[in-house]
Amino acid sequence: MPRAKAENLIGGEDALYGEDRLLRALILAHSGLLASFERSVGLHMSRWRVLQVASRHKVCPQGELRRLTVLDPASITRILKEFEREGVIERTEDANDARQSMVIVTPKGRQIVRRIQKARVTYLEKAFRGLSAADLTRLEQMLNTVEGNLRDL
Repeated sequence: MPRAKAENLIGGEDALYGEDRLLRALILAHSGLLASFERSVGLHMSRWRVLQVASRHKVCPQGELRRLTVLDPASITRILKEFEREGVIERTEDANDARQSMVIVTPKGRQIVRRIQKARVTYLEKAFRGLSAADLTRLEQMLNTVEGNLRDL
């Protein structure tokens, strides 16, 4: 498959503020994804990612949450403080390393996870309506390629 040439990706004079059409489409899709996810399931995407990952473990080290969610340490700390205040998680010190917090999802948090998992299925069906399984697989492959390229920059 031929590689895309940079001049084919540039929006030209008709592009909004000279933005690249492809970058604009990615930005709009990302913004729309975040906003519609929160409207549909009632939780911001980053908060959902933290809760979802933590719920997969009986006890999850805070550092592991950061690694698996790819969120910065300050965001993880802020989200966990909010969840703790809301009774969604509990935190304890690691018995072997007092610098490390261990995260435990409470029954209330697990109930939220179950509710959102159901809403998430409906959300994803609507968000990707009109795309076949093959389309979605190819889209994921392309986005993974771009992500890998960006890591190398």
